[in-house]
Amino acid sequence: MRLDFYITALASCLVVVAAGSFLVPGLFYGRILPGVAVSQLWLAGATASDAPLLVAAYGEAMVQKPMAMVLRGATQRLNLEALGVQLDVASTVRAAFAVRWLAVLGGQRNVGRFLGRSAPSG
Repeated sequence: MRLDFYITALASCLVVVAAGSFLVPGLFYGRILPGVAVSQLWLAGATASDAPLLVAAYGEAMVQKPMAMVLRGATQRLNLEALGVQLDVASTVRAAFAVRWLAVLGGQRNVGRFLGRSAPSG
């Protein structure tokens, strides 16, 4: 009698886990999964039309954000844009959509693609 209870409970748990593995990803079909971020911009639930707008706005703010560089006691204030850094919005959004459930289950996934100005050769 007691063994039947454990077998039934185990079978029920397996059914719930199997159903969840099919149903939960369906809730986010066409959307970025929970736990996916670009730097500090959380993209969970963003659609293919929302995500580029969110990433572009955040990237613009990031490259405009001033920072201080100190060299031999002299402080120079500049931003990433002055250094030629740009955010590759399309690549970043593709990377965010490419994150799968198993990666998210391991914790937060931070994706971001920046394009820097090429260094002069020679």
